[in-house]
Amino acid sequence: ELISLEEEEEVGVLCDLHKCIYKGRSVSLTTFYRTARNVMSMCFSKDPTAAEIEQEYWRLVEQKDCHVAVHCGKVDTNTHGSGFPVGKSEPFSRHGWNLTVLPNNTGSILRHLGAVPGVTIPWLNIGMVFSTSC
Repeated sequence: ELISLEEEEEVGVLCDLHKCIYKGRSVSLTTFYRTARNVMSMCFSKDPTAAEIEQEYWRLVEQKDCHVAVHCGKVDTNTHGSGFPVGKSEPFSRHGWNLTVLPNNTGSILRHLGAVPGVTIPWLNIGMVFSTSC
């Protein structure tokens, strides 16, 4: 079976992706914050603007001239809480904008997807400068 150049490049990108994402250890939010602050100060000498951060991000991606290790995390809100009430006696536990209820609202296309972490099951994502998720 022949594959197109685009498909071959896509497979290569996916293989490269697995080389750069590693499961790490769990750390406290304080430790994560300190690490994020240190990475930021190593990459920028002063507080950068959003445009400067984006410019440096794309420079690193496109030029591939240095390795930058950053961290991100995903917190399962079913286990650790979402910030939205879930108890039936709570006034907003059934509100349509409650992220734990939103996917099941009548008329919501999300109810047809089933359980999809990060889409129909809320997750709390935390990242530092240059962390990327999709």
